[in-house]
Amino acid sequence: MYIHSRTASIIYKFALTLIGVAALLYAAGLGDGHFNGSFFCYFTNLSNIAVVAYLCAAAVAALRNGALWPEPWMPKLKHALMLAITVTWLVAHFLLDHGGVFAGGTFHWTSLVLHYIVPIGMILDWLLFDRKGTMRAVEPPFWTVFPLCYLVCIMVGVWCFGLNVRPAQHSRWPYDFLDFDHNGVPAVTVTILLLIVGFVVLGYVYMLIDHLMARKGVDSQPNI
Repeated sequence: MYIHSRTASIIYKFALTLIGVAALLYAAGLGDGHFNGSFFCYFTNLSNIAVVAYLCAAAVAALRNGALWPEPWMPKLKHALMLAITVTWLVAHFLLDHGGVFAGGTFHWTSLVLHYIVPIGMILDWLLFDRKGTMRAVEPPFWTVFPLCYLVCIMVGVWCFGLNVRPAQHSRWPYDFLDFDHNGVPAVTVTILLLIVGFVVLGYVYMLIDHLMARKGVDSQPNI
């Protein structure tokens, strides 16, 4: 299904932005009246910040220059962020006990939003509103730059600057599967390599879907 409405696209982007911003502010400590010092150490938060910023900017761009729609605004950036937020969704679901939505027997709405609603919403934004056929075969490997940069920054922070993200859990690392101290360098390295390969493959799956939808003509003349 392809929604032929610029107005719907703009409303959808702003709505998803507001939901994401509310969850991010609460996750940062707004709900408790103090700032969470480890907030920026989590890929979940960084990828969601990038996505909601992009969606807001894309909606404003569509408002200012509707003639460009349904061309995705800065498509290479959007595709990279879409893969990054998919990383957030899949890793949270399969490696972090279903995203921590019911961690400790309590419902955490911020985890639901940041691990599921925003990631799936970003993918749907691309599926429903963007002209297809814009992805190129050389792009998917480069879409992994965001998570790889995050990984490098966390490693430098922990090993070179003494970063200690989760002292209450006796771990310097933000995620258990990245915990070199407890799991060992070989095991974590293998996990990282498998994740990289998996996400490159996922990028090509997105590209295949993009080209198949373009061939079926889902990007026909839209309505305003």
